[in-house]
Amino acid sequence: TKDSNQTSEVYFARGYCNQMENHDNQALKDYGKAIEINPHYSNPYLNSGNIYVDEHAYDKAIEFYNKALEIDPKEAKVYFARAFAYLNKGEEDKSCKDWKKALELGDKESQTYIDKYCK
Repeated sequence: TKDSNQTSEVYFARGYCNQMENHDNQALKDYGKAIEINPHYSNPYLNSGNIYVDEHAYDKAIEFYNKALEIDPKEAKVYFARAFAYLNKGEEDKSCKDWKKALELGDKESQTYIDKYCK
């Protein structure tokens, strides 16, 4: 297709399928291609961040989450995901801030983690 947004979504979809099949390296390549085609598409950044969290590469994950939030600062699921990267780095204060922001943006699940980790 000549529509770059549609092409980017195709790479994202294939990346997601690869991620679900635990083919993380291929998923990251597909997400990277989706980002290359459309750098203003936040989902590939979010999902790349999720892969890096699974690989315990928290700083790298946070970089991707930050980029997703630059594109869409009102995306609750990104704050929710980034909170776990911060938590795993031992930065509970930042985790709590992100869970509170996610809750403010409508992510009800965040309340469970606020109750558990935030004073």
